[in-house]
Amino acid sequence: MSEAGRRRRKQRLSDAERIRRQEAWRRRLKMAAFASGGGLILLLVAPLASDVAMGAAKRAGECRIVRVLDADRFRLSCDIVGRQTARLLGADAPASLGVDCPDEFYAGQRAKWAVRAQLWAADEVRADLDGFGWRETPLVVVTVDDRRLSGWLVDEGLARADDGYGRGGWCQGEIDALRGGPS
Repeated sequence: MSEAGRRRRKQRLSDAERIRRQEAWRRRLKMAAFASGGGLILLLVAPLASDVAMGAAKRAGECRIVRVLDADRFRLSCDIVGRQTARLLGADAPASLGVDCPDEFYAGQRAKWAVRAQLWAADEVRADLDGFGWRETPLVVVTVDDRRLSGWLVDEGLARADDGYGRGGWCQGEIDALRGGPS
């Protein structure tokens, strides 16, 4: 084979090798995209599924917690009234969605996941309806292993004691004003 023929053959092999490597790279990218998409779905679905499983397994009161919406808001399934959203009696925690600032979002996520961890780790979770609050929202008393969840949230600094006179904000300026500090 002539020198020019060998160069052409070598060029064709290098082109084939380059194409093979590009295809392998595309396959790896597709696998990574699939894995990360699956991870995202798992991150969204796993907490909901575990909330439902936890509520069914650890039920002790008239209601069971079907879903943790925020640290102080739950989706309940009750014997008498069926499914409804209720607010935790005695604590005001930051929201995790529909927030006014990043501080409130991060505080809300932290509080919500702390509540989930408490509920998952508990031996007994008791949820009992206890009247109605602002805008006729049902109020629930949640007891985790014989300790009120609202008291635990306040003690851990994840929520404020709710005195029934409205909610304050959770952005840094509003928190400083509540504490009497700089605004």
